[in-house]
Amino acid sequence: MTIQKTQRSYTWLWLLLYAFFSFFVGGRWGIPLAAWLAPVFGLRFIHQHKALRGYILLVLAAYLPIAIAWNGVTFFTFIHPAAHFLFMLVTVSLGSLTYLFYRLLIGRLEKTGRQMAFWMTLIFPVVATAMEFLVSGDSPFGTFGAQAYTQFGVSPLMQVVSITGLWGITFITAWFASVVNYVWENGFDWSQVRKGVLIFASVLVLIFGYGFARVWLAPEAETSVRVAGFNAGAAIPELMAISGDEEAFRAATQQAHAQYLERTRQAASEGAQIVVWPEGAGLGYEEDVASLLVAGQALAAEENIYLVMPVFTLYPDTERLPENMLYIADPQGELALSHTKFGGTQFEGSLPGARSLQTLETPYGTLSGAICWDADFPKVISEAGRQDVDLLIIPSNDWYELRDVHANMSIFRAVENGVSIFRQTTNGVSLAADAYGQVVNRTDQFEEGSEQLVDVPLNNTITLFPRIGDLFALIILAGFAIGSVGIWIGTRKPKTS
Repeated sequence: MTIQKTQRSYTWLWLLLYAFFSFFVGGRWGIPLAAWLAPVFGLRFIHQHKALRGYILLVLAAYLPIAIAWNGVTFFTFIHPAAHFLFMLVTVSLGSLTYLFYRLLIGRLEKTGRQMAFWMTLIFPVVATAMEFLVSGDSPFGTFGAQAYTQFGVSPLMQVVSITGLWGITFITAWFASVVNYVWENGFDWSQVRKGVLIFASVLVLIFGYGFARVWLAPEAETSVRVAGFNAGAAIPELMAISGDEEAFRAATQQAHAQYLERTRQAASEGAQIVVWPEGAGLGYEEDVASLLVAGQALAAEENIYLVMPVFTLYPDTERLPENMLYIADPQGELALSHTKFGGTQFEGSLPGARSLQTLETPYGTLSGAICWDADFPKVISEAGRQDVDLLIIPSNDWYELRDVHANMSIFRAVENGVSIFRQTTNGVSLAADAYGQVVNRTDQFEEGSEQLVDVPLNNTITLFPRIGDLFALIILAGFAIGSVGIWIGTRKPKTS
């Protein structure tokens, strides 16, 4: 692989451009195009340096832009500002390992005198996809920060997750960067790169063609359900701040409970068939939460509605962990579904629930529910697709810097599983979206408030991802393992006698 001296003279420009575009990859000011361009210049740079040196320089260049772009978004912000920046250093270092492993493999091939061939463009996307899949698999953060989320709003591309999960988007964006570098390494000689470029372009057209067709040819929903959501009472942080004062805390939480019940009655009078409270709406001590649930059951029966009641139960003066749960009361006044939050419970100190979803059959279709962080785990949420859920309800609680990032992530669960979603959030963005990820309502509490009264289309559709799971990622992972070993063995120098 020959690198021209003229190319080397621009090496620091490539590093600067990599750092610049990294600032806009996800985070608070994410731009979808930046996620395609940043790795182009990351590859340009690492191609011109030895593996370890290039890796360290890429980490140093990207660290501050990424840490600033994500400042306030991560949970570590609430621990200490320094904790966020330390966490981001670890995150950027792990994410940049993709470039290190890629450079090591390419370096082995360089030593054999090979020119940049088209098949070698697959190395970077395979490494990038395998690494992201491995990091996201057992992470307590779920898929938070995954490459695919940077493409929110690019609806045709988002549709591929209905087949491959998030990993298909990771692969194609990384492959684009690799193909650009393939053309670059071959001096933009069209006679040499034409076949490879046409192959990649064909794959890209196929992916976008599938996405456009899936959205444009989507059948009109034959049914819909009117869903109401709102926030009432004091915010959770304000209530938790006085949790040590039992009398004041009980008075404040009981007042909030009364407001939720009153607002529910009002929503029912406006035609709501399902009413959804946000995460932690029923915050309080055990006996007060129990009273709220009983009152909610009676109200659901009286108004002939389904009432989604997320509660956060505290057990003071005991070693019992708080419980973050979701209950659905049916029109008969029964608690017909319960779900205990499992995602992020180690950070909020609540009892972890089982990693599964429950379902409820209703005249409006099959309902299911998950709480906030739970929706960041596609493998668990894929049960909604396998169980033909029509509406997935996601009560949540966010904060200002996180609000758009987290809300956008939830829409990928709709596309993956072919289910409509309704997300009611405190301190964030509430929304409703159909089974193709088309947003039918969106409201930002920090701008226009949090109320929703939406006729949510129920156009449940069968998708492949819930049925094959992470098969695409597993194939890529196997390719990474086999390919790495093959390159390493195939480029060994023969022993001399």
